[in-house]
Amino acid sequence: MSDDTIETSDDVEDAGVDPAVDLAAADDVEPPAPVEPADEPLGVEDDDAEDDEDDEDDDEVSVVNVWLVRALIVLAVGVLFLVGLVLWKVAAPARAPRSAAEQELLRMRDEVKKSPNSPEAHVDYANALYRTGDVEGAIAELEIALKLNSAHPLALYNLAIIQYYNGEREKAIAGMRVLVKRSPTDPEVSYRLGVFLEETGDLKGAADAFGQSIQTRPEDVTARVRYGDVLAKLGKADEAKAQYEAALTYVPDYEPAKKGIEDLKGK
Repeated sequence: MSDDTIETSDDVEDAGVDPAVDLAAADDVEPPAPVEPADEPLGVEDDDAEDDEDDEDDDEVSVVNVWLVRALIVLAVGVLFLVGLVLWKVAAPARAPRSAAEQELLRMRDEVKKSPNSPEAHVDYANALYRTGDVEGAIAELEIALKLNSAHPLALYNLAIIQYYNGEREKAIAGMRVLVKRSPTDPEVSYRLGVFLEETGDLKGAADAFGQSIQTRPEDVTARVRYGDVLAKLGKADEAKAQYEAALTYVPDYEPAKKGIEDLKGK
C-alpha cells in the first residue's frame, strides 16, 4: 500500500486491530485541564495601587498645608499683638505721679512689714488706708493693733470714729465711752463722745460730755457752742447763753456763738 492510500475500517480489521478497543482506549485519555486566565493581563500595571499611592501622597501634602496655614495664622496674630502693644505703649499717657496719700500708704505698709508686732505701725497704716478710702482695711488694721494692745488709746479712738461714720454707731459710742473712762482729762475724747450722743438724740449725755471737755480745754469755742446748743435744746437758756458768751471772750467775732445768742432771744 502506498503512503497516500487512505486506510479504511476494513484495512484496520485486516491489520488485526479492533476498532472498539481503540475507541475505549481513547476514552480513557484525560483531556487537558483548562487554563485559568491570569488576574491581570501580563505586562499591565496595577492602576488601583497607583491610585492609592497618589491618594496617600495627596493626604500628606494636605496635612502639611494645614499645619503651614495654622503656623502662619499664629505668626500673624503674634505680630499683630506686638504691633498693638507697641502702639499702646506709645499712645498711652504716662502714669501720673503717686499722690502724697499713696506714697504714705506704701511707706506705712513697709513699716508694718518691718514691725508686724508694733501697734503703732498698724495704727499708722490704718490711718493711711482710711485716707485712701479703704475703710474695711483700716478697721482690720486697727483691730490687729488692739489685739497687740487692747488699751491702745489711738487705736480705740480711731476705730470708734471709723465705726461711727461707717454706720456702726452703737459700737462707736461704746468704744468712746471706754476711752473717756480711761482718759477723763482728754478733751478731744469727751468732745467726740458729746458729738456722737447729740447726733443720736442723747442730749443729756451729750451735755455731760461737752461739759467735761471744756473743763480741760476751756478755750475750745467749738465745744462751748456745741455745749450751749445742747443746753438750749434741753430748755436751759441761761446756761446756754453763758456758754455762747464765754466763747466770745476767746473769739469775739465767732459767728456760731453770736447766732446762738440771737436764737435765744426768740425763745
